[in-house]
Amino acid sequence: MYTFFLTFEDDLRSSENVQYSYRALANAPELDIVRPRWMHITVQGVGFVDEVEPLAIEKLTGVIRQKLCSVGPLCMTLGPAVVAQEGVVLLTSHTVEMQRLQAILRDGIAEVLSEKESGFGAPLEPHVTLAYSHGVGSTEGVKSSLRGSEELFHQVTFNSIRLVILGRDDQTYTWTTAAKIPLE
Repeated sequence: MYTFFLTFEDDLRSSENVQYSYRALANAPELDIVRPRWMHITVQGVGFVDEVEPLAIEKLTGVIRQKLCSVGPLCMTLGPAVVAQEGVVLLTSHTVEMQRLQAILRDGIAEVLSEKESGFGAPLEPHVTLAYSHGVGSTEGVKSSLRGSEELFHQVTFNSIRLVILGRDDQTYTWTTAAKIPLE
């Protein structure tokens, strides 16, 4: 699947919030912890790799690069860590800038791809998954582990967005970067 992600590179690894949450989740056997390398915010789906031609992806990258050339860096706040439906996530501030970014991407995708090729889906609520749940049971132990992280927040500035080819290996999402587009 081609998807647009905001990735953290090395910024998130030193985050007090993430480090605290990792320590808190280390003893939760029902969780698959996401390694910092694979942490991301999904911004917009594009389409399935086998349904979108490479030339269309090349054209899409150019269109999105042009549309984003005057957007500027995207700043948001991460935190706190909470138990969500699929695991443990860091909430993010859902900024006007994020909504604008999503709209620009959707507009560019619609300009280049047919409706059949594109993977719009419902608008996404931005978050960072720290751990995926692979068990069934009470969440009270995980919630208890997270106590104390309610007041931890982290400011992040994204200077680029990535178009990635998404995979899922070892109980976590992984990807290869198809294009890195600056937010200037």
